[in-house]
Amino acid sequence: MEGNVNLNPENGNFSSEKVNELLNKDQVTTSSFYSKIFLYFGLGILLTSVITILLSWIFQVTMINNGNYDTFLITYLVVFFASFIVLLILNFTIMKRVATNGKSILVPYLLYSAVYGVLFSTIAALIQDPMVLGISLGMTALIFLSMCGFGYLSHNRISSLGRIIGTLFIAVALLAIVNLVILPFALFGGNYETYFAYGMIYWIIEAVVLVIFILMTAFDFARIRKIAESGAQTNNIALYCALTIYSDFIAIFIQILRFVLIIAANRRR
Repeated sequence: MEGNVNLNPENGNFSSEKVNELLNKDQVTTSSFYSKIFLYFGLGILLTSVITILLSWIFQVTMINNGNYDTFLITYLVVFFASFIVLLILNFTIMKRVATNGKSILVPYLLYSAVYGVLFSTIAALIQDPMVLGISLGMTALIFLSMCGFGYLSHNRISSLGRIIGTLFIAVALLAIVNLVILPFALFGGNYETYFAYGMIYWIIEAVVLVIFILMTAFDFARIRKIAESGAQTNNIALYCALTIYSDFIAIFIQILRFVLIIAANRRR
């Protein structure tokens, strides 16, 4: 990459005009790399959204509206487990191609986005509330863009972000172990205080997991800036970066959707 060239005009190899020309060219190349990342990211989100809308409508018309709840439940379970397996295979394929600098990962990336669309279509058909989905999507977009900006500006503190995320992971693991110990007493002990403690710890875990996903977005975008500045700006790397922030977006959306659903359910009571 041109940014790695010695651009000191005092060595006599470059005039000041040549230095400015190379620097400007480097900035254009980096901007183009970011544009590719967000183009692929937007393409993935668009594909997921279109498939979600179309299939959720089909599920509602053919199953839910006709009272075929047993058929829909079976469809939901099949889609859930099949999507999990396919996503693992696609993720392995993408990682292998990126690591070996092999074939383009565009098709696996699009398939990855499409599978999430199929998975979300069953959830959307089950929820049947566009307002809940819209609020969750809007909140996710706002948080996501804010964390991308934060990550871009704090790329020099990426190690600190990593330590914070690691600490939160340990905290979640410990809280999960505590809740596993409490669970039998909460279910069979008949003690309200124990059940309340279990519920409280559960929601603390959910909140911390959301914070982890939010911080991971900033961490990943800080890494993307380092990749961009290192000169590794191939098309596959751009696709890999797009997949990374796409996964962050989806993870945040799922967590926020769960909170919004519970709030909406409580308001209907």
